Amino acid sequence: MKLYNPKRLVLFTAHIVLSVLISLLAVGQTASVTPKPVKEPTQMITVQQGQTLADLAELYFGDRRSYKKFLDYNNIADINTLKPGDRLQVPTGKEESRSDRVGKETEQQVKSAFQEKEEVSQQVKSAFQEQKSVPAQQPTPEEQVDSPELSPPVEVKAIDVPNDGLNKAGKGSIKVSWSPPEDTEGITGYEIWRQGDGDFKKLKKVSAKTQVFTDKTALGGQSYVYQIASVGADGISPARSESSKLVSAKGNWFDLDKRYVLITLIIFSIITLYYMDLGMSGKDMFIRRLPALDRIEEVVGRAAEMGRPAMFVAGNDTPDSGSTMAAFAVFESVANYSVVTQTEVVVPVQVPLVDVVLRSSLRNIFTLAGRPDLFNEDEVSYEVDNQPAYIGIIGDSMAKHSPASIFYFGDFTYESMVYAEMGNNIGAVQVAGCENPKQTAFFIVGCDYCLIGEELFAAGAYLKRDVIQMATLLAQDRIKILAFLIMLLGIGIAIFQPDSSSNFVLDLLKF
Repeated sequence: MKLYNPKRLVLFTAHIVLSVLISLLAVGQTASVTPKPVKEPTQMITVQQGQTLADLAELYFGDRRSYKKFLDYNNIADINTLKPGDRLQVPTGKEESRSDRVGKETEQQVKSAFQEKEEVSQQVKSAFQEQKSVPAQQPTPEEQVDSPELSPPVEVKAIDVPNDGLNKAGKGSIKVSWSPPEDTEGITGYEIWRQGDGDFKKLKKVSAKTQVFTDKTALGGQSYVYQIASVGADGISPARSESSKLVSAKGNWFDLDKRYVLITLIIFSIITLYYMDLGMSGKDMFIRRLPALDRIEEVVGRAAEMGRPAMFVAGNDTPDSGSTMAAFAVFESVANYSVVTQTEVVVPVQVPLVDVVLRSSLRNIFTLAGRPDLFNEDEVSYEVDNQPAYIGIIGDSMAKHSPASIFYFGDFTYESMVYAEMGNNIGAVQVAGCENPKQTAFFIVGCDYCLIGEELFAAGAYLKRDVIQMATLLAQDRIKILAFLIMLLGIGIAIFQPDSSSNFVLDLLKF
């Protein structure tokens, strides 16, 4: 039996020999770079991955070709065997690094740039001071002779602007026109000069393309003459035209631009006079039925039968508004029926002047009926000129008096819905009339009878059957029909003949 294996002995011996060789190589490499003893101050650096002696020379000595300087400070057996992790000795304080050198160069460039900027600024200031101290150079006689001679404009005309009036300051408008000269060389514009009581004064400078100017500063009744001067590039205007004829601004009696107002007024007057003559001759003038007004007698009679009062609310507008005036006419009719049936009318009022008018109207009605003793001052009462508070007072009055009939006529806002709902809660018959289309919708839903839109303004003529009022009402309707037909005709002309801009119908529509 063998105590050892020859193959294993050979492998073991080879392993030991290889380990010794690797150790010797490592020791040799580490010792290949060692610092030299020098007198000047130095520092140790570590070689990084990918760095060569040339790279390090550029970084620390500023030149790649100075790599041999490392041999003065280090024992390097072979410069090609330098590897990452090796420690090199380099001088400190003697040579500046590349980063320091670049920083100093940049700082020097910045300082130089600031110095150049200061020098330029000083030069500009000096030039500006010199320019201010030197007087403006006047053109020499030779230069004035060489400049082109300008020709003045011709055919200068000045007329009063038609169809205008004097303003509050008593000033009107004068239109000045002219024609350019045959030779327009050198002309860059024109100056308008005006003479009144004194010397000529320049009004304005316009471009060379302008040939019309409107003077809106002319005093009414003052006579003026105008001249137009040609202006050259140098701003001098020696070439003036001849003076225009004397002209003055006047306020005109008629503005022909508004002639269609006169035409409409004449047509309306003719139609009105026709229906007035028709009514005075005893012939009937037809006006369609308005159920809300036809039921006033019936509604007031219902209150009399139930032994409860009627209530009238005249809106929240002033007496001079159209809707409030229409409410006065309806109130007279309600008051007349209340006198006949001896029914109390409760009239809470929001506007003080409306209170005065309704109180006087009710007193006159009782007096004309021969029963002034039945007039009660408290039936018409001014409450408060505040919308929310007034709404609350109306609700309290409805609950207190429990009217069987309620009339709403005049101008109303958001309270219309509240009034109609409160009236329904007490079981009252309600009649309303309002010009506001938004509030009319609430009255239509909440009331028994309602006037819509302009039916309110026809109430006076409808109830009183006054000849003049009915004639005016019928004339308005005919004018509206005529205007509608003209609109249709104008639309047709605009569609089929769009180039007929001077057509009479289109001019009327523009008006």
